[in-house]
Amino acid sequence: MKNLFSIVTIIFLSIFFSCSNNEKSVIESSNLNALDSIKAIKEDSILFEKRRIEDSIKLEFRKAFLKDSLENDSIKKVETAQY
Repeated sequence: MKNLFSIVTIIFLSIFFSCSNNEKSVIESSNLNALDSIKAIKEDSILFEKRRIEDSIKLEFRKAFLKDSLENDSIKKVETAQY
């Protein structure tokens, strides 16, 4: 009887530790998923900001190009009007 009680106790303890280890792994897994989500959000934010800056640079370049083109056209008009 004492032997049976010891065996049952060992079985219950092993089940308990097994369950607690599974809970820990589930918690660790959910923490990793949360960290991955945060990392993905940060990466998306960085990519969005990078695209916004690139678009801003392209817009400034276009403005400068148009301004130069208009200045060149007006200079040509003035030169042709003088002759």
